[in-house]
Amino acid sequence: MPIGLIADVFALIAGGLLGTIMGKNVSESMKAALNNIFGFCAMAIGVRLIVRMNSLSAVVLAVVLGTLVGELLHLEAFIDKGATAATEKLLNRNGQVDPCFINTFCAVAVLFCCSGTGWYGVLNEGFTGDSSILITKAILDFFTALIFAAVLGKLVSYLAVPQFIIYVVLFSVSRLVVPFITTEMLADFSAVGGIVELATGMRIAGIKRDTQVINVIPAMILIFPISALWMLLIGV
Repeated sequence: MPIGLIADVFALIAGGLLGTIMGKNVSESMKAALNNIFGFCAMAIGVRLIVRMNSLSAVVLAVVLGTLVGELLHLEAFIDKGATAATEKLLNRNGQVDPCFINTFCAVAVLFCCSGTGWYGVLNEGFTGDSSILITKAILDFFTALIFAAVLGKLVSYLAVPQFIIYVVLFSVSRLVVPFITTEMLADFSAVGGIVELATGMRIAGIKRDTQVINVIPAMILIFPISALWMLLIGV
């Protein structure tokens, strides 16, 4: 049973519901302080994952090529556009049309459903059975959902549905390919996930807000063939 996956989804639901009940009682200073802490925690997780690296060259190559692929495909822009369209339909159905609200909600949707941390955590749990990354993320997501739900309302809790679907698909795929994954490939995959997590933390903390983290996600796929070929041809 994917304990981390389930924990993260339920953390989003619980945080969203509690934030809706609390309303706007959460002060702006508290939101800013917690947001920075979330970013620093994410960076700490990233550093921890990077040190597991097997081949620096393979990891760097995967990150560079993966980012190029993401940029060429405009991956983050595509996901933002899809999230915006879906949100507009939902809000129109509720009789609400507020561009600022839509933009904020879309950003939150991408944060919970398409973050590098979540995708790495699910794949890692599928490959190794280690749920620690997702459980840590669940703690952060609970408070993040609480803060955003205080402003956006119960719609934040609804994001648990697409999040769960995406997580289950990723977990299922990882279980299918796990027989072909070596220890070295997992170590390099961890490092790539760490770089994505580090970039995510900087973005959350406001250090590099313009970083399009989603465009780096293809590296998390490319690292497997690149790591395997690198070990075969170079050996280190």
